[in-house]
Amino acid sequence: MKKILIMLCAPMLSMLSIFAVGCGEKDYEGEQVGMSNPIHIVDDSEALKAQLGYTVVAPAEAEEAAYSYIEGEGIGQVSFKKGGISYLYRVKSAEAAEDISGVYASWTETVDAEYEGLALTLKYVENAEGIVYWYDAEAGVTYCVSVDGGASREALIAAAALVTGR
Repeated sequence: MKKILIMLCAPMLSMLSIFAVGCGEKDYEGEQVGMSNPIHIVDDSEALKAQLGYTVVAPAEAEEAAYSYIEGEGIGQVSFKKGGISYLYRVKSAEAAEDISGVYASWTETVDAEYEGLALTLKYVENAEGIVYWYDAEAGVTYCVSVDGGASREALIAAAALVTGR
């Protein structure tokens, strides 16, 4: 009985090992096979405007500004630092305000606010991460700024002021 069981199981184990070897990502001629990164880095705001048709500019006080866009999403973005906080400023053509932050967090606060004629939506965890977004109907563009720390109502309104220059 043991011999019969071994004879039946041996081919199955052999097939399983062949399938297991073929299941990972493969490397063909030194290239990694997988999903391509939809984020494309560009040199500056002018290069971003050439790709998307609208401008995304880092504030004058920004440190380490880096421009990019997300292929297929029409989102232009600039990441920068100021005062030890990392910011990500995103812009996208849209028909209404929307959260384009790409931050998926369990917000403890969601607040509507107004600043210099902007109807802002703030989502944050106090003194941690947060986002602020708004819509410009005249331009047909939604804007969003996320911060990696120090979030509060005042800090997010200040983030909107920082990128708008208002």
